Amino acid sequence: MFISELEIKNYRNLDGINIKFHPDITFLVGENNLGKSNILSLITTVLNAHNFSRDDFYDKNNEISVTLTLVLNEYEKGMFGDLFDPEDNSKVNIIFSQKSPDEFITLTHKETGVNITNNTIKKILHINYDSLRNPNNELSFEKGKGTGKFFKFLIERYLKNNGSSDLDFIDETKIGNLIEYINILINKIKSIRDFQITSGIHSEVENLLSRVLTLTDSSKFGVTSSGYGVQYSIMIGLEILVRMSYLTESRLEKLVYEKSEERVMPIIFSLDEPEIHLHPYMQRSLIKNISDILNNTDEEYKELLKELFNIDAIIGQTIIATHSPNILLNDYRKIVRLFKQDDGDLIVKNGTEINLPKNIEKHLLMNMQYIKEIFFSKCVIIVEGESEYGCMDIFADKLNIDLDDSAISILKANGAESILPLMKLFEEFGIKSVGVIDKDKFIEKEHTFTGVANLLHTDFLDFEDELISKCFEDDRIDVLLSIIEQYDSQGLTRSIQSKKLVKTARKYGLEITEELTGNYNFTQELDGTILRLMFLSWFDINKSVILGREIGYILERSLIPEVYMKAIIQAQEML
Repeated sequence: MFISELEIKNYRNLDGINIKFHPDITFLVGENNLGKSNILSLITTVLNAHNFSRDDFYDKNNEISVTLTLVLNEYEKGMFGDLFDPEDNSKVNIIFSQKSPDEFITLTHKETGVNITNNTIKKILHINYDSLRNPNNELSFEKGKGTGKFFKFLIERYLKNNGSSDLDFIDETKIGNLIEYINILINKIKSIRDFQITSGIHSEVENLLSRVLTLTDSSKFGVTSSGYGVQYSIMIGLEILVRMSYLTESRLEKLVYEKSEERVMPIIFSLDEPEIHLHPYMQRSLIKNISDILNNTDEEYKELLKELFNIDAIIGQTIIATHSPNILLNDYRKIVRLFKQDDGDLIVKNGTEINLPKNIEKHLLMNMQYIKEIFFSKCVIIVEGESEYGCMDIFADKLNIDLDDSAISILKANGAESILPLMKLFEEFGIKSVGVIDKDKFIEKEHTFTGVANLLHTDFLDFEDELISKCFEDDRIDVLLSIIEQYDSQGLTRSIQSKKLVKTARKYGLEITEELTGNYNFTQELDGTILRLMFLSWFDINKSVILGREIGYILERSLIPEVYMKAIIQAQEML
């Protein structure tokens, strides 16, 4: 089973919103204080059939009403009897309502109004892991909660299966001698003697071994001395097992279903900002690990489930609130974005509701790994190539516009044909965008690009032509020469073949009045057209993000090409 939809009324700051979840994994993204963690808290409350607290009521004079839609697998359909969505018998719509903070939560079937018992909803195992938990309080065999309780469960299981007690692991004669020695000494203390206090072996079966055993790293240091990232990753992997170990045998059996002669357990797993303790590679590794566990592709974990709980597979859904683009997968359908409109209303954009044409989707899949950060932005400026991408944030600084403060991102589209699909995707998620394409591409597909809102094009053929024309117009050829000197290892002595110059002249429509032969460099006396061709050729050959950085640092504010200045200012004005 999985949660497909939540319709929320009067719960905290989420009043009036509707969230649709991906059956596999959903990433909740957005700025701070928009309600991502509140969504996880709400799911925890309803799936445990707990009462809403006073602070949960957005308006304490009105009831909280939450409609939860579950999609059931074929073997789960009897879970709610004959209560299902009349249009889809795999769906169940449950209303969780509470009239006031002083009353109790009630569960009813949406279509019929029939009451649903708390025990029925508790057949869904929901595991919520809060990243603010302290691993040091749990990663020990001695602790009586969290993973510590699970480790004690393993000790008890071993002792039971082998008919042993922890006393079997010690030499009773030697421990007896030690006890006698200690008692003789401490008996000399009056208060101990008066109250007849003595040393002895702990009476709880598992306590002796839990104090002996510990988790260590490869250097034999205690794992509680390791960094929080390591500890956190370990705890996430253990959390499902921890929760299962808390369940009694009868409770566990109520959560297990028979599927093709396999015993399977549905789980809904939620995480709040797991990136807090993890560097980017560990963030990605963690998500892959969770996906492998919940999709049953981690064979060793499956063996562990079978060994400990006689479960063959987990049927899992994951919901993650995050601020990290490193955690997002390359599928926009798995993203739910929260943001506020100018009037302050909270808006939710569900990736599962976005259906883009196949030709547009192709460009998105090609670029998805580069655009994840944009889902955390308020606005994005999309440019075609590497050089302009490299200098845009420096241009913004010179215009006294802080892109980070404004939550404006810069994105390289790797070609004009990707700009419109990207703008369309961002529009669907409520992200504003400004696109800048080269004039040659605009002319080539004028019927496609004309009239597109917030799409700008260069006045000259491309970024390089724009830059060079601006410097020529302002009689600042020295700036172009300075860029070459700073960037090129051969500086102004760098030679360019005449064939390249001829090819460049054809591309930019420049007329050559003399025959070009051999090689040319910037130390020669060159007329205006040849010099322009030299610059156009050199900048074309050296296109790169690094060159863009060099251009950005050297270029004065007055020399920033007009269209890129306009794009930055327009992006800020759109916020």
